[in-house]
Amino acid sequence: MRGEDLAILIVDDSRAMRLLLGRILRPLGEVRIVEASDAFEAIAAAREAGPAGFDAALLDWSLPGIDPLALVGQLRAVSPSTPLIMLATHIGADRIVGAVRAGVSNYILKPFTHEMLIEKVRATLAQARRAA
Repeated sequence: MRGEDLAILIVDDSRAMRLLLGRILRPLGEVRIVEASDAFEAIAAAREAGPAGFDAALLDWSLPGIDPLALVGQLRAVSPSTPLIMLATHIGADRIVGAVRAGVSNYILKPFTHEMLIEKVRATLAQARRAA
């Protein structure tokens, strides 16, 4: 997958986390990162990207002001084919099932290593390609 052009949306209220995630994703190739600090910015970015959307979106589970599954639903309405990867500090099995039913493609628990994140993103991209 190295050398590939990717567009990835990173949604997290922490600027430091958005920057860190962007740096971690560099080994995937030419990655264009679009950052959103809240749900409103995320939805606006998805609308601007159009129906093709992003190659993937990384979403923080605990964004202030919105239920994470509501954000997933809104992003799915705008960009149904974009793989969504939820990042969470701790999440129970029932919430994982709910997230998958709402349209989350994959999830990763914090803390994670750089390698874990890269592998999860690669696996999610590969799965999306097989489904297309």
